[in-house]
Amino acid sequence: MDEQVERLEGKRKVWKGPLLWGGFGILIGHLLSGGAESWWRGETVTANVASLSPAREIQVPVEVEKEVEVIKEVPVEVVKEVEVVKEVPVEVVKEKVVYRDIEADPPAPPPPPLPLSYVPKKSIDTKSLFNKMQIKTEVTPLRGSLSSSERERDPSYAAHFQVVVKVPQANQSLKTLTKVNSHLPNMLPGLASMLGKAKVSGFFHLLYKDKLAYMQDKLTNLDQTLSRHNFYDCETILELTHPGTQQKVLFVQADMDVVADGSDGDRLAVMDPQVIGSRHYQAETSYRWPKRTAQPNPLLAVYQKRLQSVKERLQAGPSASEKVQLTYQAKHLPNTIRGLQEQSFLIAREDPFIVLPLSMHPYVGHHAFAPRMGDYAVVIHKNRLYPAICGDYGPKAKIGEGSLRLAKALNAKANPNYRPVSDLAVTYLIFPNSRSLPPGPPDYDLWHQQCLSLLRKVGGLGSGFALHRWEDRLAKRPLTLPPNPGS
Repeated sequence: MDEQVERLEGKRKVWKGPLLWGGFGILIGHLLSGGAESWWRGETVTANVASLSPAREIQVPVEVEKEVEVIKEVPVEVVKEVEVVKEVPVEVVKEKVVYRDIEADPPAPPPPPLPLSYVPKKSIDTKSLFNKMQIKTEVTPLRGSLSSSERERDPSYAAHFQVVVKVPQANQSLKTLTKVNSHLPNMLPGLASMLGKAKVSGFFHLLYKDKLAYMQDKLTNLDQTLSRHNFYDCETILELTHPGTQQKVLFVQADMDVVADGSDGDRLAVMDPQVIGSRHYQAETSYRWPKRTAQPNPLLAVYQKRLQSVKERLQAGPSASEKVQLTYQAKHLPNTIRGLQEQSFLIAREDPFIVLPLSMHPYVGHHAFAPRMGDYAVVIHKNRLYPAICGDYGPKAKIGEGSLRLAKALNAKANPNYRPVSDLAVTYLIFPNSRSLPPGPPDYDLWHQQCLSLLRKVGGLGSGFALHRWEDRLAKRPLTLPPNPGS
């Protein structure tokens, strides 16, 4: 059924259905009325069909064959494009070079002849670990029996470690000590008279005995043993006595590492996260005194939470190795918590103190030169002198540690992971049995006064040298009102 031509709007023709002949008749009429001339000239042909009478139904045969013939011309272009694409395999032919005949290549050099029998040969190699320890390895092959037999014998596959260490001798000469710090003779006028009868302290020999024992313990794990730097961290330990006053001095020449330990809720309610997060941080110091306020230690809650975590992990069934560590913590953490509740400690960030090897502790009260916690000390670096106290015990195999406050005075770059002085250029004058009783919060003015008095007992200070004064950065200073002009 033919469809009716719809309404035409403007110059745009809109219709439904294939009324081909109807449109063709309109075009013929237009051409006969003069439109043919404009069409011949290439002008746009338009028809204003708005005024046309309503369309009538036209029944004509539709010749579709001509339109189909025009459409069939399209594949002609496609065929040509396909022909161009077929040229691509020409480039693929070049890849045949990959499949050349390898037998045509020059033959490779023949491998060495197979051994008729194996002749054992010794091999030696020398390397250096990160801790500067030179490792010389030597493989000594010996002719053995069958593998099935040698596998069952321990001596068939064994390693023998031999560590060669030169134990240093103590420096006893003012001349050689002057090479370490040229200011010492002028800074300490009485040093020369005391060195004349100086005795190398047994603590020097004990220190290196402990170092060797530590190395022996870590021998099968060489990356954890002492580095060369830390093995030779002490130049000398001398026992000096002033000939006039009989004042005793334990003279130590070493480097300085940094300790960041300690806490005190009475003086500092908030701790630096960077400090307490350092690898070896501990909340307590060996020097301590009873708490004087109700202000809790800032680390009390941290350790209580840590203990709770340890108990939960133990109940969860840890591995054997982890259980050993957790059991140790569960045993000792309650003592630490009790100490934080009842006592106050030095604060390494604020208080100047030095650390002694724990091996000295058993000799307190039995040896005239054994220092106690709280004994006064003067630390010398270059031309500066700093008052301090013995504030903590550290590892047996190490000497030469100072609090973070003291370390930063020697080198502003110092931090828990960066030592202020690497050379053996720090002098520690430790005065045995000089502590003030009872122990209490740091009083820097008292420390300065006591250290200066002890220095005078061993010859005083040379001209141009002065003892450093520490500022109490945690003191609660009262509000100071301006003076009344009328008074």
